[in-house]
Amino acid sequence: MVLTEIQRAQLAAFIAQSKFMPEGDYVGYGSEDVLALPNDPLNDVAREVLGRGSFTKDKFLDRAIEKLHLFDLADTEDRERAYAAVERLMDILGIASSDGRLNEALYGRKIEPGGAP
Repeated sequence: MVLTEIQRAQLAAFIAQSKFMPEGDYVGYGSEDVLALPNDPLNDVAREVLGRGSFTKDKFLDRAIEKLHLFDLADTEDRERAYAAVERLMDILGIASSDGRLNEALYGRKIEPGGAP
């Protein structure tokens, strides 16, 4: 799919925003000087889509999940933040579902609709 101007603007805003700032009960990733570390892989995915000007659902999910695996050893709250950021990217791109791929990457198994994890 070819990016619209609105999607391009939303991707640029996504890149500019920190995904790991303290919010509610979440204490944040760390100090300002290390915030680039967790943001960079997520921003790389957004930059790649912007650079191409188009995307396919499968290629986007392949790349996003590849980057999400960099968070495999991170704290659970940080991992969940990273996955939520990918879900925001999906919203921007109009991808309604990962067809269970994000759950499989996060929890190691697919979670069927209406079924137990």
